[in-house]
Amino acid sequence: MSRIGWLGLGLTLVALLLFAVANWLAGQELTPRHSYYGSLRPTGEPHPVALPPHALLKEVVVTEGAQVARGETVAIYDLPALRAEAEALELERLHDSVLQQCLLADQKPRMPGAFAPEDAKAAAMARAVRSCRELRQAEEDIRAHHAARRRAVEAERAVLARYLDSLTGAPRTLGPDTVSPAAGTATTEPRRALALALAAQRLAARLTEITAEESTALRTHHAQITARLAFLAESTQANMLRAKALARHIKTPRLQAPVTGRIARIRPLAQSAPTASSLPLLDMTTDATPGFTVTIDLPASRLPNISRGQSVEVQLVNLPRQWPELTGQISRIEAQKNGRLQARIALSKEDTDLLAHPENGIGLISTYTAAEVRLVHAARPLEQAATRAILNILPPATAWFGSRLGALRLQSQEMPALF
Repeated sequence: MSRIGWLGLGLTLVALLLFAVANWLAGQELTPRHSYYGSLRPTGEPHPVALPPHALLKEVVVTEGAQVARGETVAIYDLPALRAEAEALELERLHDSVLQQCLLADQKPRMPGAFAPEDAKAAAMARAVRSCRELRQAEEDIRAHHAARRRAVEAERAVLARYLDSLTGAPRTLGPDTVSPAAGTATTEPRRALALALAAQRLAARLTEITAEESTALRTHHAQITARLAFLAESTQANMLRAKALARHIKTPRLQAPVTGRIARIRPLAQSAPTASSLPLLDMTTDATPGFTVTIDLPASRLPNISRGQSVEVQLVNLPRQWPELTGQISRIEAQKNGRLQARIALSKEDTDLLAHPENGIGLISTYTAAEVRLVHAARPLEQAATRAILNILPPATAWFGSRLGALRLQSQEMPALF
């Protein structure tokens, strides 16, 4: 093969390689789209407003999106229900106090005198005295039951003693250690006398068992009374705190805004439902203008691909897909301590107004809403310039190589072979 033939073959291979590279670059997207997951939150620092413990809600007097000043009433309590709750609590405290004193006293409890049916305090005291009497009576029943068992066993032992006396011909008393007739005592039925003595010994052991069972039953009963006293002490302490809280709510039967801001969310709570702990009722933001911010985390290697002002698309994750996509721009990029980046996105005014509208109910989901953010990555400057240069050069270069190859083919046909 001639040198021109080898050159033509090489140029052909180069052209094929360039065509392959051009086709691959043409099929690649210079500005790929990437998705990141983040959260959408109301603009401004959120301030949860909780319903205090033991407060009974009547109604919320503000609406979502309303502007309120610090100290302004946002909800009112159910005053009649609070007073009824306080009265019931006072009766419970009186009952526990009387029962506690009765259980600690040595003398028998005395029932209060006659009282009218509407005298709730006297009725509470009477219930406490009845409970105390029942506990005291339970102890007396335990002692009486075991005493009756002991009397029954002792009666059986007395019968055995009479039988044994009739056999030995001499009166005697059976003791707990008696196993045989006395030495030197004549008996016509020694085997029967020995059996009676053994039976008497078993009865003595039974008496010991009854005494041990009585002691165990009394210890169990006293432990129950001790546990009841401990419960009464804890209940009394809790009721004191509860009574103080109810007194505060009755004195000021309203819930006030802790800061000046906007009502971002109202949580549905059952009205007049007693609670032992605080419950979130409202979410407020200190920013007077309604707004929302989307925050995403992404690797630090993506920094060359994002910039402030870059447009993005936002889809709220925990809402139905028929909810329209939101648009916004990257407003801030910050480096985090963990080496990642955090980008904040400001939504467009139209989408902000859409989210802030009370009928859409975005605030009823949570204090934040998961969001999927899609943005178009900008190519790195060097990569972009190199790619564009290749795409600009490839068409004329491949055309030139094609024309040269055609000319070389004609020349190779006209020139004589060198080999």
